[in-house]
Amino acid sequence: YVFVRPTARGQTDAPAFASAPEDAQVMIHDPLTLVAYAPTAVSYQWLKDGEPISGATGTTLDISTARPGTATYTVTATDAAGHSTTASARIKVISGGTVLTFR
Repeated sequence: YVFVRPTARGQTDAPAFASAPEDAQVMIHDPLTLVAYAPTAVSYQWLKDGEPISGATGTTLDISTARPGTATYTVTATDAAGHSTTASARIKVISGGTVLTFR
């Protein structure tokens, strides 16, 4: 016997993100919180430059001890149907001076 459960109309094989981390620039001593949320996710794993961050398994990632330079962050969400990963958010940590952001 083979049992097949149909998927709901519009459901994909992986969780869809309602919010994902975005590029940012911060001063070295300023805190930064990255946020990602997928409504159907049962677990998350944050990655820095493609490597898993130990203990970073929630919808937010607090960066308080960042080193000067640039890093990319992504998060993978998993649900019963599979997993998906956000696009990379490029975070630049500046050690001195003034940060100006133009939009």
